[in-house]
Amino acid sequence: MKILFDHCVPRAAFREFSDIPSDHASRLGWEDLSNGALISAAERAGFTVLVTVDQGIPAQQSLRGRAISVLVVRAHPMNIAAIRRGVTQITTALSSIAPGEVKFVTIEPAPGP
Repeated sequence: MKILFDHCVPRAAFREFSDIPSDHASRLGWEDLSNGALISAAERAGFTVLVTVDQGIPAQQSLRGRAISVLVVRAHPMNIAAIRRGVTQITTALSSIAPGEVKFVTIEPAPGP
């Protein structure tokens, strides 16, 4: 498994998954690629999962026949603290995602004071 974090995911997110080969779209200079172009570039580069917060990707892009899958993370606000709270959920979803599949993970807000 090799994970690409979309530019809309906090840049430091890939560091939370240091045991899995991963990178961030902005580190690769891909922050301006549209969804379809980003998926294609990621697939060509050997990424097997795109992690994004863009909930529209499943409706906009067909993954049929693709080697890459998409994990959509829902969190509000989307920040590195949310990613840290959701590491276990994200890792669990990644462990069972199949090529061409879209999965959703919802990270609950931090408890209030």
